[in-house]
Amino acid sequence: MTVSKWLIPSRSRFLTLVVVAAIAVGGACNCNDDDPDPDPDVGVEPDIPPIEDVIDDVEDDVVDDVVDDVVDDVIDDVEDDVVDDVEEDVVDDVDPDPIDIPEGMARVQVVHNAADPDLASIDIYFDEDLLIDDFEFRTATPYVDIDADDYEIAVAGADSDSVDDALITFDPTEFEEGERYLVVANGVVDPDDFEDNPDGESIDVALYVFEDAKETADDPDIDEMVLFHGATDAPGVDLVANNDILIVADLLYGNFTDGYLSLPRGITVLDLLVSATEERVNSYQTPSMTGGDTFVALASGFLDSEQNEDASFEIVVYPTPVDGDRLEAIVLDEAARMQLVHDSIDPATSPADVFVDEILFEEGLEYRSATPFLTYPSGEEIDFAITETGAEDTDDAVAEATLEFDPGSTHIAIASGVLDPEEFPANPDDVDTDFALYTYDDAREAGVDDEDVDILTFHSVIDAGDVDVTVSDSPDVTIAEELGYGEFANYTAVPVDEEALISIVPPEPPPTPLAEYDVDLLPFAGEAALLVLSGAFDTDDDRPPVAAVLISPDGEVLVIDDDDLE
Repeated sequence: MTVSKWLIPSRSRFLTLVVVAAIAVGGACNCNDDDPDPDPDVGVEPDIPPIEDVIDDVEDDVVDDVVDDVVDDVIDDVEDDVVDDVEEDVVDDVDPDPIDIPEGMARVQVVHNAADPDLASIDIYFDEDLLIDDFEFRTATPYVDIDADDYEIAVAGADSDSVDDALITFDPTEFEEGERYLVVANGVVDPDDFEDNPDGESIDVALYVFEDAKETADDPDIDEMVLFHGATDAPGVDLVANNDILIVADLLYGNFTDGYLSLPRGITVLDLLVSATEERVNSYQTPSMTGGDTFVALASGFLDSEQNEDASFEIVVYPTPVDGDRLEAIVLDEAARMQLVHDSIDPATSPADVFVDEILFEEGLEYRSATPFLTYPSGEEIDFAITETGAEDTDDAVAEATLEFDPGSTHIAIASGVLDPEEFPANPDDVDTDFALYTYDDAREAGVDDEDVDILTFHSVIDAGDVDVTVSDSPDVTIAEELGYGEFANYTAVPVDEEALISIVPPEPPPTPLAEYDVDLLPFAGEAALLVLSGAFDTDDDRPPVAAVLISPDGEVLVIDDDDLE
């Protein structure tokens, strides 16, 4: 545990240390002085003041004289000792569950996550007692006290009169005294009516019990979450936090994570992947966490929503309240996705560092390079800043932008332009070529047809006016018309060909190509690709010539330049 602020010792301990130090420095008595007093008061009763006055004098005189010299050293020592002592005491004294469990009792939270429409509303019996009445799909109870015992738990329809109406009765489940349990009702009544689990796991309705459940987090600055895979037709999944931290691996249907996952304050973005293929299912984000709480998160519903239109696949979470009514599931918002591309011809911008909300996010991004699509929070403003590489902060950023993404949206952002346009060729249409971030807000990470490549085109040639762009086929496909600097042309499906010809053509006659590039499009079959018209026609001062730059969703870059021209 880290103590994030100084801990000040109590007043009594501080005064004790000061008084001890004062005595050590100036309060000792020399009672055996070898040098005789030159003018002793022999035979005279010594004038000894009351002890209270002596103490007052000591406190007034000695402490005043000593504190200035001693107190700094004392405080340093005290801070070191007290912080060490308190860190140990705090760790020892942390009670992760301050809610007392009465003697002879256990505490239980129950979650209804069974997506079978026949189980949309149920009654739950513990032995013959109705514990939960009219229990709706995607709701949960708070933690409740029950007698520690073994129970036959039964599930009946919501209109049941007694346990005799049960649809299913499970083998006895033990709830030990003083323990906390999380119980999830999941599965389907008749598996033959539903799709099989791809990993062969049984999808019969069942009760899944997580022991060692928590009602509060161990650390007030951290939230904790346990996950359960409850989507019957979904394969084993991985979960990646903040784009690069694998927090769950190969979680199969019907299983909890081994324990609670720690989540920092604020929003955490999550990518859900199929374990076997690493294919991304979707991206989500947590609510803004505040610390000290616990949650249960569940993969819920059907990937194939035709099995129950009211139970399409979602990631849902439930907080852990101290008490109160039943909880409705919080459906996690989808996060946003964005690919960042560097295509600024200005050498002063390469390599560049990218900061997100003042935190270094991408270091050393080179000219004509790109990130893969990454996951970002949606529904809130995000501050992007681009700096020269090695910058410690964003004070001298060369470009800044504040973006806000819709849930589930996908974007492309391209850094283009120059820091000082006067040092570069002017744009013939007088378009501003200052360094800036250009965004496209309807991007794709996959193509529509396996036989095509869907091409999104961006004009990044600072000294070129409007252009048309075609790709040879039978007939030629025009993928951009009158495209100006800093503009995007929407996706166009192009049949893949290993000998395609990309042509940049002026929109006005004569249609003599300004540049042409041979390219093999077969590797891009079924993909969505970004085509950046890059470089400059005026190649003085070692400026890179115009090139066609193809970028795949995973950030792979193919530069087709003069060496590839016919």
